[in-house]
Amino acid sequence: MKNNILKITILIIFAFTVLFMLFTNSAYSGIVKSIDVHKDSLISGTKVLLGEISTIEGSLDGIEDIENIIICSAPSPKSTKILRRNLILTSLKKRGVLKDSINFNCPDKVNVLSGHIEFRRNDIEEIFIEHIRENIAWDMKYVQIKNIICKPLVLPQGEVSYSFSSNNNNEYIGNYNDEITFVVDNNYRKKVRVSANIVIVVPVAVSTNVIERNSTIKPGDIKLVSRDITGISDHISTDLNSIIGKRAKTRINSETAIRKNMVGINNVVKRGDRVTILLENKQIKLSVPARALERGAVGDTIRVINTSSEKEVYAVVKSSKTVEVIF
Repeated sequence: MKNNILKITILIIFAFTVLFMLFTNSAYSGIVKSIDVHKDSLISGTKVLLGEISTIEGSLDGIEDIENIIICSAPSPKSTKILRRNLILTSLKKRGVLKDSINFNCPDKVNVLSGHIEFRRNDIEEIFIEHIRENIAWDMKYVQIKNIICKPLVLPQGEVSYSFSSNNNNEYIGNYNDEITFVVDNNYRKKVRVSANIVIVVPVAVSTNVIERNSTIKPGDIKLVSRDITGISDHISTDLNSIIGKRAKTRINSETAIRKNMVGINNVVKRGDRVTILLENKQIKLSVPARALERGAVGDTIRVINTSSEKEVYAVVKSSKTVEVIF
């Protein structure tokens, strides 16, 4: 009987000890002597921490134990939030911080101002231009970025990173829109839209006079002139040497930017020219006289007529004197 009473007594003492530790003892091992909450505080980040709004005295480990206790969420960047004394008390009591041995001082109202990082329009524009410079296929000396439209941005203090929504397949030419996502401490996010007109201005081949159809283009017929080729960049000729000596496939007016499809290799065979048809395979090799029924450049397929049989066939132009029939 006495043993049972002793066991029950020990259990009761143990239970009260546990309850006392849970409700009256702090979970923090360090020594804290006092907590003095400031009337006005400037904070950084997205949470209000006890260490940012107060002066804590005690041992180093004691201060480190409680300085990162979260009181509440931070006010919006560049704005003030008023914290009531009871809110701070409740937050500390929930975490078992306040004890009779700690001297706690706090005004009825605590003004918390959120520190901030401000990105002006110029800052956003510089970030945007650098993004274009790193991704556009053109040399930046040919690129003009006009009419950039964006809004300034205010973020909480912290480590800032950003990314663009555009993908690598974007040509970054013409009327261009993008979205920049700013992230603070891998937590707070805010997006900014940016738009601009991106123009490509390069020296292109331009006719100095009227170039008639089927005429051979001479050095004096063309010149290099800086032109806006946005939207047609893949079709414009930028190398004079690639055009000189070629045939105009159409009539080209003066001061016209010459597109690649306007010129072709010069015709080496004219209609009515006498040519030799070559017929060749692994077994035989023949040549017969013929007459061209169409003009053509080397590599073109034209109609010719065998002057011996008067039979019309298609043949590939090999030179000014020969065409070839593959059979």
